[in-house]
Amino acid sequence: MNIVSRSQLRITIYNIMNEVKQKGVCDEESSVITKTEVMNFIESNPYFDEMLKIFLKDKFIEDVDAMMVSEGWKEEFVKRVQKWVKIYSRFI
Repeated sequence: MNIVSRSQLRITIYNIMNEVKQKGVCDEESSVITKTEVMNFIESNPYFDEMLKIFLKDKFIEDVDAMMVSEGWKEEFVKRVQKWVKIYSRFI
């Protein structure tokens, strides 16, 4: 089991989104991924359940900033982010 923080998961999302944007898949209007774009990505991701979305958006229990997950969960999280960013990037 591993402990991951909300920040670590958001940074993972940001890095994957940024990687896709740098490859030129996204509109080149803005070269920087904003916090708003990350939050919109989280909210719109159909591969995230509601509890994960709430956790990632800071709306979970006030002092909870981390959770225990398996290595498989972390790998699946990255796959879901990658899968959705390929679709989502067409709209940003």
